[in-house]
Amino acid sequence: MVTQSLCDTLYHLHSILTKKKVLDSITILQMDEPLVLECGHLGINSTTFRSLCPYATERFDTLERCPDNNAHLDMLSAVLILLNPDDARFWVYRRRKMKDVVMDTAQLRAELWLAGHPVKLKPKSGEPFQHCRWLLQQNPHLVTSVIVETQLQMCLRASSEYAHNYYSWNYRLWLFRNVGSLIDYEHELKWSAGWIKMHVSEFSGMNYRFNLLISPVYNMAGHSESPGTMKLPESPVMAQDGSARKKLGQAIVSEIIWICELVRFYPDHEALWGYLKMLFLFCDTHKYEYVKRCKPQISAVQKIKNKHSDMFWDTVIIGNLFGIGL
Repeated sequence: MVTQSLCDTLYHLHSILTKKKVLDSITILQMDEPLVLECGHLGINSTTFRSLCPYATERFDTLERCPDNNAHLDMLSAVLILLNPDDARFWVYRRRKMKDVVMDTAQLRAELWLAGHPVKLKPKSGEPFQHCRWLLQQNPHLVTSVIVETQLQMCLRASSEYAHNYYSWNYRLWLFRNVGSLIDYEHELKWSAGWIKMHVSEFSGMNYRFNLLISPVYNMAGHSESPGTMKLPESPVMAQDGSARKKLGQAIVSEIIWICELVRFYPDHEALWGYLKMLFLFCDTHKYEYVKRCKPQISAVQKIKNKHSDMFWDTVIIGNLFGIGL
């Protein structure tokens, strides 16, 4: 009786995950019903969840040894990547099945949609991002701006749930570097600035913004993470003539000035000091001497009382390279 109940719940959950067009959240709850779907919010009974995962895993392991149960394995893997997203076996199975299949846009969007569900339940899991990355690499001709936007939203959700989320930020940066022509560069710059203002203790967002700013350097140098990827978007610091270097330097100087202002308001957050140090080091590496134009803003930082941070003294040393005493 219990087994039949779990089987019914398994099929019901699969139907929700694959057929519902709106699924805003997935939560484990203490409740009477095994599953409750209300206004795009899915609740899973905590007792059911604890029983369903080993039950589904056992069935998957049993059926995987039988080559004639593909439909059941597809269903089980779709549910198990939600119940246990850190187990790579279920993701590998799905990639193995799709490797030799010619997908269309609808199939790609459906698989990306399915892969995004685990992020709603376990945002710190890295496997969903790896799977989405693989899908886009396998089907570059199917990637559209709509698909890219949904992936950016998935990254935002994971980063909002867990700010220091290496996997979501790394995937967002990969998207920018590889399908950047489908991303609004100006919007990303504004969005990243807003994120930093709201998350002054979180360095990952600052590192992402830094890569946005210096992206023309990678583009002009011909760097690319993988062959055949799309070009980076045109940015305000890019130019067809020799003024590109000057414009990039101006953008970095503006960034230093802005971060100095944030440091004055939030002196105890070492992420800001670390970002300031990163900007200084970039200027030193590329010999941007006109960073001295930041001297008034940099000098204002010296009024900060809290000078016990290692990052502060690192910044002092870097600043001295440009004759800017803090």
